[in-house]
Amino acid sequence: MTGLSLREFIELKYHIELPVIDIESILTDHEKHSLEITQKLDSEHLKILPIFQEYLRHGYFPYFLEHPDEGTYLRTLEQGLHTTIESDLLSIYPKLAGVSIKKLKMLLSTIARSAPFTPDMKRLKQIIEVGDEPKFCAIYAQFISSAVLSYLEDGKVITCLSKKNKSIKGLEKPEKIYLNNPNQSLAICDKEKLNSGTIRQIFFICMHQEEHMISIPPKGDFLVDDKHLFEIGGNGKTFKQIKDIPDSYLALDNIEHGISAKIPLWIFGF
Repeated sequence: MTGLSLREFIELKYHIELPVIDIESILTDHEKHSLEITQKLDSEHLKILPIFQEYLRHGYFPYFLEHPDEGTYLRTLEQGLHTTIESDLLSIYPKLAGVSIKKLKMLLSTIARSAPFTPDMKRLKQIIEVGDEPKFCAIYAQFISSAVLSYLEDGKVITCLSKKNKSIKGLEKPEKIYLNNPNQSLAICDKEKLNSGTIRQIFFICMHQEEHMISIPPKGDFLVDDKHLFEIGGNGKTFKQIKDIPDSYLALDNIEHGISAKIPLWIFGF
């Protein structure tokens, strides 16, 4: 099930209709759009940054209306993830039973804490605590196989990104693996272990992945549609990592308004 955008969340919870803004318009006119949106919210005594944080915690799926308590919402989301892995995945890949399913859960927890998760033989061996090399290689092969990763991606559990914008359904191993949406991080990972950078990146990906191509560039965090380069970060982030690269932008958290190539992260939810 595809979740809500930030704009849809605001409309559903607060009954405020706000415009759909395409990425090209955000890049060229984000100052105007952010001002119009915040002024409309101000007229209803609402602020965009607290709403954005609320959305990141428990606003991606519409069943927040049934479960307004954040804890209940996250438990429901966690149960759904377990069902996907323990029942749906097992019915298609019966060889993943038992230990392998447990290891997949451990890896998903690690992905939630990472910023982001890079498939790596040595690191995976440490994570899943397998000492026997042949056994480890078998489990690693199951996890990293394109069929299993593709299923997890189709089931909206993870998102896989490559360097060359190729689908993980092809032959190559993904460059980075993320959870599918920011709410999942809170559902399967202890709050004190959460990485705010990971959640920002997951938000940016899930706001674009349905209609745009996203890949991992040599510099910066994400390349969108093979032309727009983005670095994601907090309000103190600079252009140091993407300096002098054409068509590059900062998507920054904790700011209501941006200027020029510094764009508020939340507006990509529109």
